[in-house]
Amino acid sequence: MLKQRIITALFLIPIVLWTIFASNEHYFAGLMALIIVLAAMEWGRLIKLTSIAYYAYASINLLIIVMVYILDAIWVHQVLLISSCLFWTAAIGIVIAYQKQKMRLPKSKWTLMLLGQLLLVSAWDSLYYLKMQESAVALLFLMLLIWSADSGAYFAGKAFGKNKFASNVSPGKTWEGIYGGLVAALIVGLVYVMVMSENIYAVFFFTIVTVIFSITGDLFESILKREVDIKDSGNILPGHGGVLDRIDSLIAASPVFALANLMMVNI
Repeated sequence: MLKQRIITALFLIPIVLWTIFASNEHYFAGLMALIIVLAAMEWGRLIKLTSIAYYAYASINLLIIVMVYILDAIWVHQVLLISSCLFWTAAIGIVIAYQKQKMRLPKSKWTLMLLGQLLLVSAWDSLYYLKMQESAVALLFLMLLIWSADSGAYFAGKAFGKNKFASNVSPGKTWEGIYGGLVAALIVGLVYVMVMSENIYAVFFFTIVTVIFSITGDLFESILKREVDIKDSGNILPGHGGVLDRIDSLIAASPVFALANLMMVNI
């Protein structure tokens, strides 16, 4: 499993770096849309849509993305970013309540479909907005925070994990893994401070918030999978599961990251 994860990561990282730094905004928008469409298909599978229905669901997500891309209005970005950030803030409470077995996700497929559209389209919009702002360094910083937190949690959890973090949501996660992920992300934040000469307190605060939301995204997808008793959202990425498994943290963290960037630009 670890060997497959490393091989897949080594294949994907150059593609991601080219997409961030070398592709223009149109190619970037298209590539991100492709990823979101694949994730939408997996979301449809998680909420138990039929095979025809989840193809239609993915197509609707693509249509919404195209409409947002064509319109490209600042108020659209703001509505999407604020709405998704509000949900992900509430999702922290959802995860806690689910862990305490005090709530379940709604059974309505329509509710879960609309929620998926909001979260997936907002994730695309967040990344597209950052690219439009010519913030390649910000995009890379966001990706490095997600990757380092994920990798740090994985290895720290494997080496030291003893105390369960959220056993009713994701039994494999431990507090030791969470601490390892946070430390790894803070190291990335420190490097960013040194290279970009940014305020260390602001960067560390922003790093911690980003990691908290990335963990929330991971745990929320775990709840979706537990509700339908599925281990992975798909099998398109060897060693990593599905596309949704790989970007669940990014889906939650990117709107927070982009909204902060939007607010700073307009100050």
